[in-house]
Amino acid sequence: MSEKSLKSILALESYSIKDVMRMIDHSGLRVAYIIDKNRKLVGAVSDSDVRRAILVGKDIKQPVKAILNDEPVVLSLKDIKSNYSTRKKIKMKDRI
Repeated sequence: MSEKSLKSILALESYSIKDVMRMIDHSGLRVAYIIDKNRKLVGAVSDSDVRRAILVGKDIKQPVKAILNDEPVVLSLKDIKSNYSTRKKIKMKDRI
């Protein structure tokens, strides 16, 4: 993934749900990564998270931090190259 495409899916936690929904739509990646003002990852929001929020009546003008997954599974490049460690990380996440 290029730096330009990565920037297209990074959103500050203060962005509205609608702003992030637009980012997800434009990127075509079905996810946005939410960062704080120090550019630290605080969570992820998928297109499914946005749909569920709308279905339960959330105001799309409120900050996206209201619907983000604050414990996303994070994989390193090494994990991606190693199928076994990737499956292990995901299974460990399911147990928590």
